[in-house]
Amino acid sequence: LDLVINSLPFADCDAGVDLRVADVALGQYALEFEGLESFTFGVQITLQDVFLDQSVAITSGTIYAFEVTSDAGSHGDGRFKVTFSKEIGNTNPTYQTVDDCEAYQVLIEDAERGTMYTIWQGDNNLIEAEGDGGILTMPIVASNLSEGLNELDLNIEVPGCTSLRLDNYVQIQKISRIEVQSVTDGFNCAAGQVSLMAEGAGPEDQYNWYASDLDSVPLSSQPESMFTTPVINQTTSYYVSIVNANGCESLERQEVIAEIIELPIPEIQVEGEVLLTDMVGDAYQWYRDDVKLVGEISNQIKIEESGAYKVEVFSQGCSSTSASVVQSVLSIEELSDQGLSVYPNPVLDRLFIENSSQLDISEVRVVDLNGQLMWRQEMNSQVEIDASRWSKGPYILLLSTETEQIAVSYTHLTLPTTSP
Repeated sequence: LDLVINSLPFADCDAGVDLRVADVALGQYALEFEGLESFTFGVQITLQDVFLDQSVAITSGTIYAFEVTSDAGSHGDGRFKVTFSKEIGNTNPTYQTVDDCEAYQVLIEDAERGTMYTIWQGDNNLIEAEGDGGILTMPIVASNLSEGLNELDLNIEVPGCTSLRLDNYVQIQKISRIEVQSVTDGFNCAAGQVSLMAEGAGPEDQYNWYASDLDSVPLSSQPESMFTTPVINQTTSYYVSIVNANGCESLERQEVIAEIIELPIPEIQVEGEVLLTDMVGDAYQWYRDDVKLVGEISNQIKIEESGAYKVEVFSQGCSSTSASVVQSVLSIEELSDQGLSVYPNPVLDRLFIENSSQLDISEVRVVDLNGQLMWRQEMNSQVEIDASRWSKGPYILLLSTETEQIAVSYTHLTLPTTSP
């Protein structure tokens, strides 16, 4: 026999229904209870067996077996009574906390229908919501919480009937988003890998490095603050953020630049007994025969010894080295030993050069000590240079071949004017 309770008038927090067991034969019977979830509020149901003087808590699916005997108390109107009470059923509800990076959520499982749940922070009501028998989601704005552990009170109330406050029951660990505090760009002096730096992450955080500000998948997720790029052949921008221990990422990604610096190769110009480069740099270093020349750190050098000269130019943390220029510094006597005659010295008004050596000299130049060109011509087996209009003093004779320049010092004398 199915019995249905259509409605209950709750004048207060309790209501009762008598179950009439009459006109039944002697024997074994059972009461089965279903559909308790149809109540629109939390309710505790109790079956009272007056005949046996015992009470049983009723839940959906409960079966209560009883016997009807010849004893008049085992049947009739007064044996059973069902009491419905508005009260808190679960005084120790299970919950979870979820950090969605914008707000925190407290998820109360099996929140009782019609029961009010309120989360308090001291005297501050953070959120209240009514249970519906399932999971109750209670969002909490992150700005209402302190950094670190927050212990909040949970108040459970059956409106108008009973209330229970659980102190420090809900615990939320707030970890705010972390923004990158600073970045350090990197460079390489040619195509290759570049090391970049970021700062701001804690020991439990990760750095996410991206190839683009819009990429959803990082190139690398790592606890280390240094990131090494793939091999690149041009200046490239990368972007970095921080992911905290709760998996929440920085709101902004910081740009970090990996610069590829390719300096041009410096060229050496020969101006008399001076070598120079017009390439602008932060510093210079000259070498002769691959040996560093101490103190020769300007953009020019005076040739004082024979050898292969080159210059290294430093700029933007990188350097570039020129090709070697071979320079020979010889005396007139040393040239004569090689079959090249330069005479006379000192010069009065004409200088003669005769080449019977194996040197393939292509050009002859004469410069003063300031590098000013005084004479220039192609080299033949014999060259005659008119020095009659030159001022008295030393000059440099420059003999050029395909592979080197030979510098020869000589002196020019102007004869004094005599009266007839």
